[in-house]
Amino acid sequence: MKQHTSLPPAPVAPPTPIAPRIVLVVVLACVLALMVVPYGAIEFLRGQFAWANRVADVFDEIMPGGDLDHVAAFAVLGVAVWFAFPAARAWRVVLAFVAMGALSELVQLWMPGRRPELWHAVLDVAGGLAGYGLAWLVGFASRPEADGLAPPAR
Repeated sequence: MKQHTSLPPAPVAPPTPIAPRIVLVVVLACVLALMVVPYGAIEFLRGQFAWANRVADVFDEIMPGGDLDHVAAFAVLGVAVWFAFPAARAWRVVLAFVAMGALSELVQLWMPGRRPELWHAVLDVAGGLAGYGLAWLVGFASRPEADGLAPPAR
């Protein structure tokens, strides 16, 4: 009788946790909502919530007239993207941020009191990539191999 030899089962990648992707969807919705609401709504929120007005004032002090809010909002989005997709290819991340920046400005064509600006799309992409890069750098530095505790993978 022939003995059957079977191959060992192929390794299965651990499932990706769903929580970072849920957080990403929430952050994405908030960022896109802030980028497309009519300007009057933003002014209303600044009047109703003192903390929102203080945050806007800090951004204006750091970078007067520089629209730092675009950079900050997309940087938070970039961090969320890294946690949701830590192994994403660089070109996909860049393409995603270019698409989101362009879309957030394009939609403003139909928003009262708003107008699309190429500079804002550039700031969106720069902020998103900066946030993603910062999260990647922190993740890279916090690996066990970075501390010399584990041998590097071969």
